[in-house]
Amino acid sequence: MARRKKKSPPLLVVVIIIIAAVLYSQFGGELGGTERAVEVVDGTIEVHVIDVGQADAILIRAEEGNILFDSGDLDTKDALRAYLEEVGVAEIEYAVFTHPHADHIGGADVVLQSVDVHNVIMPVTDESDTPTTAVYNRMISAIEVDETINAIMAEPDAEYVVGDVKMKILAPNSDDYSDLNNYSVVVRVDFGATSFMLTGDAEDVSEEEMLARYPASELKCTFYKAAHHGAKESNTPKFLAAVSPEIVAISCGEGNSYGHPHAETMGRFEDVGATVYRTDLLGTLKFTSDGTTITKVDRFLQFRRSASETAFLEDL
Repeated sequence: MARRKKKSPPLLVVVIIIIAAVLYSQFGGELGGTERAVEVVDGTIEVHVIDVGQADAILIRAEEGNILFDSGDLDTKDALRAYLEEVGVAEIEYAVFTHPHADHIGGADVVLQSVDVHNVIMPVTDESDTPTTAVYNRMISAIEVDETINAIMAEPDAEYVVGDVKMKILAPNSDDYSDLNNYSVVVRVDFGATSFMLTGDAEDVSEEEMLARYPASELKCTFYKAAHHGAKESNTPKFLAAVSPEIVAISCGEGNSYGHPHAETMGRFEDVGATVYRTDLLGTLKFTSDGTTITKVDRFLQFRRSASETAFLEDL
C-alpha cells in the first residue's frame, strides 16, 4: 500500500509558531515581560494602613528603617504623631508625600518637626498647578528649615533601598496634568517575593501612562492600596488586570460625602479576585510580610479616632 503524503502545516500555523518563539525568546515566556528577580530576604516587614479618616497615611516598618507614605489630614495630624510615637517610630528614612492635597499632606509639617526624617520624595508639579495653600506652605517651610532633609523630586524608574526593601517610582510620568491627583507619586515596594503598590490619588490618566510605560510584570503586585480612596475615576479595570492584586486596602472615612469606595470600584476588585480591607470598617490595618506571604494581623495595637480623643486599644 502506498503511503499517504504527509501534509505540510497551514501557513498561518507556521506564522503563529514563529511569532510565539520570538516572544518567548524576548520575554522569557511571559507576554507582559520578564519576571522580576526575587531576592532572599531576612526577617519581616510591617505595613500599617493607618485610619486617618478620609485621608491617607501608610507606614512601612523594616528593621533597617521606616518609610511613610502621606500624612493624613489636618484634623488627624496630632493623632498621627501620637501613633508614630506609640509604635516607636523616631526616624523615617523616606517620607513620600504623594501629591499636595490636604488629605495627604495635612500632617506633613508635624511629622517633619517631630520625627527625624532623612529623605522626602515629592512630585514635580507644573508651576501653574503648584498650590499656595497654608498646609502646603507649612510642609515646604518644614523641609527648608531642616538642612538635614534631602528633598527628592520624584522621577519614574528611580529606585531606592532600605535594607531588603526595594522601592521603585512608577508615576507620575508627566509634569503637566489638568487634575492634581494625577501628579500622585506611585511606588512599587518589593520585599522578597511580595510586592506592594502605593498609589496616592492617581486617576485613569496616570494609570494609562503606567500601562503604556511598563510591562505587566512591572505592575503586578501582591498588595494594592486602592487609588483615590476607591474612586471609580481611578482603579480602572485594565489597570487592575495588570496589577492583579491578591489584597486591596482602602483608606477612607466612615460615611464620607464622596461615596468612597464606589460600588463600581468594589465590583472591579471582586472581578480580579482580591480580598478587600477597609479602614472605615476595620480601623487601622496592619499586615506583615516574611518575603513570601503577606498576612493581616488581627491582634495588634489598634488606632482609634474620635472627635474628642485618641485612644490606643488592644484588639481582642
